[in-house]
Amino acid sequence: MDTNSSLTVRVERRGDKYTWELHRDGHFHPVRFSVPVYWSEEAARVAGNEVRTDHLADLARLAARRPKAK
Repeated sequence: MDTNSSLTVRVERRGDKYTWELHRDGHFHPVRFSVPVYWSEEAARVAGNEVRTDHLADLARLAARRPKAK
């Protein structure tokens, strides 16, 4: 699985504010989503990308702890 393209940040406008959702390829429901709403699309995208980076780091940390199959 290519970790760079497996998670995407989608920014949506809700009224006059923006939210982000972190989606895994091939899945309809988001892995994570923003609770706070942001005043600008750029701010929402930056926050979503930071969460994406943190989520990928957590997945890598968990994968490193798993025993390797022989």
